[in-house]
Amino acid sequence: MIKEVRKGLRGEAEQVAADYRVIADACRAEFDTMDRKTDSLEAVVTKNQRLEMIDGPVLDDRKTEKGNREAELGEREGMLSSLDEENARLIESFNNAVAEHAAVRTMMHQARSIITEAFKGDGEFLQVKTSAFSKLSTHIRAFKPLNEQGLSHGYAQIFNVIAMISERAPQVANQGMVDTLLRIFDDIEENLETSLSIEREAERQRLEAFATLRGRLTAEIAGLNTRIADLGREILNLSLAVSNYQENVASATGALEDVASLRADKEASCGAEDAAYNFKNAELQT
Repeated sequence: MIKEVRKGLRGEAEQVAADYRVIADACRAEFDTMDRKTDSLEAVVTKNQRLEMIDGPVLDDRKTEKGNREAELGEREGMLSSLDEENARLIESFNNAVAEHAAVRTMMHQARSIITEAFKGDGEFLQVKTSAFSKLSTHIRAFKPLNEQGLSHGYAQIFNVIAMISERAPQVANQGMVDTLLRIFDDIEENLETSLSIEREAERQRLEAFATLRGRLTAEIAGLNTRIADLGREILNLSLAVSNYQENVASATGALEDVASLRADKEASCGAEDAAYNFKNAELQT
């Protein structure tokens, strides 16, 4: 009878042990799975944190560079605008100078015509032609400078002297006076031609220098626009990458917390099974 009881107890103990081994093996398997999951998630966190450490500073650097390039672009565009405005002003100034030369030349041609028409006859008595000097004086004094600070204003003073000479002609008119006036006209026209040639050459050189400078500024602006566009694309890609790294870290961190919570629950459950087995085993051994 006692043997049978002992045999029954051994059988029950063995069954309890077998049942426990199944539960213990299941717990160990689940813990191993959780450990592998934890290692994998921690690797994801470490990898993405390192990637953010690499790309984050690059992103900040590109943003800074883009800001600097945009400021530089604004300066270059401002310089180009000022350059174009100054060029327009100088073109207007040159055109005004050409107009002043033309005005003086036209007045001189008309004055010359008055004299040459009046005294073209070699045998005519000069005194009967002195009314031409009055006409010349009136013509010259009617001349109005185009600009108070321009070339025509300077020549107006010379014209006043010629007008004074012309007004004295009725008393002293002679061939010498006519020749003198014509020589003055020749000198003035020669000076006008020289002055205009200087103006044109200076404007040609200025326009050449302007074109060179404008071309350089335009090229710099184009280069800055290209670089800013490239930086914009790079910043977008880096921002998306860094955002993705941060999302991966947040997701993996959340998953780690879930795994830790599940492991804590499983440890409590398996611990309870251990305690139940130990209690039952001890009971069967007594």
